[in-house]
Amino acid sequence: MRLMAVLLWTLLRVFALSGEALRAQDVPPITAASTDGLACSRFEWIADERSPKAAIKVPITINGSQYWYQMDTGSNLSVAYGAKPPAGWTPTTRTYMQKSFHVLRAPKVQFAGMSMSSVMMYPMTDMPDTGSLKGTVGLDMMVGRVFVIDFPKQRVCLMERADLSAGLDSVADWTTADLRNGKLYLRVKVSGKQLDKVFYDSGSSQDILETDLDIWQQLTGKTASKDATTHRPVQRWGKTLELVGAPATGDMILGDKHYPHPDITACPSIPRDFQEHYDGAQGLLGNAAFFNSIVILDLGAFPRFGVIAPQP
Repeated sequence: MRLMAVLLWTLLRVFALSGEALRAQDVPPITAASTDGLACSRFEWIADERSPKAAIKVPITINGSQYWYQMDTGSNLSVAYGAKPPAGWTPTTRTYMQKSFHVLRAPKVQFAGMSMSSVMMYPMTDMPDTGSLKGTVGLDMMVGRVFVIDFPKQRVCLMERADLSAGLDSVADWTTADLRNGKLYLRVKVSGKQLDKVFYDSGSSQDILETDLDIWQQLTGKTASKDATTHRPVQRWGKTLELVGAPATGDMILGDKHYPHPDITACPSIPRDFQEHYDGAQGLLGNAAFFNSIVILDLGAFPRFGVIAPQP
């Protein structure tokens, strides 16, 4: 028995030393935090009359044909516009949350540097496909993988989690997240108030943080929407509504990063929109805080949200 124990200890020591040698020799060193060298694709900004960065459109190739889709991590499903599916797409039915949906199997997909044999698309038949955008890439296409948005270089990169470079992983400021009902929920502190149910919505490019009206009042110190410093029209469900904004009385803290007095927005005509229609959410985090940063969505078993901001 003593001999067996000695042999076992020797073998374990050999394996440990071999592992150390492999780590020292074969694992690449940490490089600069950059998306250079990753398989990515370039995104483009969609401008409107109020902002040159109103939304993001991304190229996607499906069954040999290339399309432009809006990128919207606030959408839990990927969507194809139009009543008639392209050739080669297969209609099918899926059940989610005890409801049956007619969906489409879209074959041979290439998106953000990654190839997939197929993806599921929800057909939005009442949305015309005559414009430049033919659909929406939702969060479902990214789940189980890592999705990188390099805002300064206008790149999007989708990859398996093991392919995230050590440079990006080590430099990012990470905060834990929750993946629930098709949305990535983050924990944010604003003006001293802890918000635990804020989801990241890349489809809301012009906003830093949008909340329901009561939370907006708490974060900004404003007692009524008429006291807001900004008023702008937005399109919601085919209607033109007013979005009001004002600076927060304090900083927004996400992970270890502080964003001084960010502009907080709300829609007074739907004062409890998030709480009532988005699983009790407290608001959404848009792109406006990250225009000079790299954002990383790690959507594996232990979800994380990472930000690499430029050095001051």
